[in-house]
Amino acid sequence: MKNSFHEEKVEESLSQPPSFSVSNRVFASFLSEDDQPEALVAANGQEMGPNNITVTNQHNINNNPTLANGDGYSKQFRSWIQSRMQNLNPVRMVLAEMLGTFILMFSVCGIVATTQMTGGGEVGLLEYAVTAGLSIIVIIFSVGPISGAHVNPSITFAFALLGDFPWVRVPFYIVAQIVGSIVAAFVGKSVYGIQAHQVITRPQLHGRKKAFWVEFFTTFIVMFLSASMSRKAHKVGQISGLVIGVAISLAVLISGPISGGSLNPARSIGPAIVAWKFEHLWLYVVAPTAGAAGAVLLFLLLKIRCTAVTHPLPPKQCQNDSAIIDRQAI
Repeated sequence: MKNSFHEEKVEESLSQPPSFSVSNRVFASFLSEDDQPEALVAANGQEMGPNNITVTNQHNINNNPTLANGDGYSKQFRSWIQSRMQNLNPVRMVLAEMLGTFILMFSVCGIVATTQMTGGGEVGLLEYAVTAGLSIIVIIFSVGPISGAHVNPSITFAFALLGDFPWVRVPFYIVAQIVGSIVAAFVGKSVYGIQAHQVITRPQLHGRKKAFWVEFFTTFIVMFLSASMSRKAHKVGQISGLVIGVAISLAVLISGPISGGSLNPARSIGPAIVAWKFEHLWLYVVAPTAGAAGAVLLFLLLKIRCTAVTHPLPPKQCQNDSAIIDRQAI
């Protein structure tokens, strides 16, 4: 009687449908004991095997299975997967920055090369500015959700100074941006036959002093805009990429005839390394970085922190980040 009763209970338990999805069960069957997530632990503390049979740590099979709650299992399983994926986030962010800078530099090489290949001579200022702006828009909408789409060592440094980016990641971002620029210069040379010295930024006819200050103030403007839009009071949502792209085009238009319109150390470092010409490189590293840092300092001095959605507002309503103003009250 005892054996008969036991067999009936086993058959009854095994005839019941599994309480978790087939995909989760198949995934669990490929996990070793050390890799099994906490999601495979049932409510009574026992581990669930792939066929809904309780498995002990000693690998002994217990023929009295316990069914876990399906919803709870799925939640814990997804939580475990997400925790594992989060470990890859820093790597994904660095690779995204490298890719974004590559896109920017390849576009610059492309517009210069195609203009020359079609008999147009030197690329026009308007063409160059539009290409730079459109490239930034593409980068923001593609890799922006992953890394923030800095693609500029000066911007990365400035956001860290602002407190919106961790300092520990700054070196990795900068290295990735420079590597992306170097690779793009090599690829542009291979694809278009363009030489790196043709896309090097250098002071035009007005000397290094004017070029320095133009690079300083144009980067200052772009960074101040970026910092302002990063605050809750100035978020513009989906069109932020368009706003930054237009700002970049404007900055290149007003700086191109004097400095070449770099605004980005990575944009200048990559071709300089490939061509091995560093005569004016310091200018395109120091000026944009100083301009971006100056924009952050002024931004912090003005304390633009109001969380309201429209301006102007009474001064008392714009005190700090924690002041939340009802949209209907404005």
